[in-house]
Amino acid sequence: MTPSTVGDPGRVYRSNPGYRLYRLADLTSAQRDALARVTDDPEVYGVLVPRERTGLTVKLVNHDTAALFRRLVNGGPVPEERGSGALALQLGDLVAAEVLGVEDDGVFRTGIGALPRPARPARPAADTRSTGVLMRLSLDAIRHADGLRLAGPAAMAGRLYAYHRIPVGPAARRRWSRDTVEATLTAASRSGGAPWRQVGDGRTWSSYSRARPGPVGAPEARLHKLYVSPMPEHFPDAVAMTVGLAADRDDAVGWKAGNDCYGVLRPDKLIVYLGSMHAVASLAGDLRRALAGMPGHGVPFTADLGGDGLLSWGVDPPRFPNGPGAFLSDSWRTWLTHRLAAALWEAARRGLPEAVDAALCRLDAVGVDTRTWTPATDLFGPGRDRGRT
Repeated sequence: MTPSTVGDPGRVYRSNPGYRLYRLADLTSAQRDALARVTDDPEVYGVLVPRERTGLTVKLVNHDTAALFRRLVNGGPVPEERGSGALALQLGDLVAAEVLGVEDDGVFRTGIGALPRPARPARPAADTRSTGVLMRLSLDAIRHADGLRLAGPAAMAGRLYAYHRIPVGPAARRRWSRDTVEATLTAASRSGGAPWRQVGDGRTWSSYSRARPGPVGAPEARLHKLYVSPMPEHFPDAVAMTVGLAADRDDAVGWKAGNDCYGVLRPDKLIVYLGSMHAVASLAGDLRRALAGMPGHGVPFTADLGGDGLLSWGVDPPRFPNGPGAFLSDSWRTWLTHRLAAALWEAARRGLPEAVDAALCRLDAVGVDTRTWTPATDLFGPGRDRGRT
């Protein structure tokens, strides 16, 4: 099978018989408590629960995914009215996630066994577009998680997401106390004409949005995120310069930053939300000049904008798109690392020798170019992929 045919709406699909579908209302109180606040989300229909000895994992599903799962219990084509380029990517994701199987020569295949294995050309060391700092970091993270042999995909996803954080010691706690970091963020938010208002002050992040939102395109336009990742000692200067430049742009709709020592020492410590990819490229160009010579920390699983890891970008998925798919993640990197972890876990379960390659193929099949960590244009559905601040 080729990448384009795995999620082809014209093919025959079947719900994975290794799963049972349950409505939230059918769960016991203990089971509902285990899902915490998810049960309060009206978009969540229920859960797919593995049958015994399948090795599958529990999955939350939205109403459209549940309807498709029920319709395809006995196999068949996807309803014609659902056809779209975005649907093809979502179907590929559901096959890769072992929710659906796709018919191939009379056999329904699911998971990484259903995915194509395209020949991967060698990545020459001089090709910074495919072997730059962030690509190497991302591959190192995948190999590291695979080598840990953790107990399940959730633990693997956590290690992937946290990769490249700097350990917090006594000196960092003294230098980057919460009061110190918050003072830096507050000062930055009040500069440049003070267009920002604080909208969140949680345990990890302090978030700001434009007090008077400017035009960011049509309401359905996707929201992009620009990661600014300096080494910790340059964090105050990077915040001041980034927030000041963003203040001059109507298409910069908000930003957030880590607000304590743990936030400053994580790679994704400062993020600006913008209304278009053009806006990302424009602000990144300004920042490359303003931050010239500043050493980068580097955010794994993001698309590099300079080759040194200081600036990169991504696009957050919606919590649920309209249509089948289990997009429960709130961030681009969470969405990616959950899928990478699931593929590593399945490869270990099946005894496959090339787990890292299988994980990369898992993302290739759903519309992510793993040479650059860039998403397909319609990965999350046209007009429905606005990010979350």
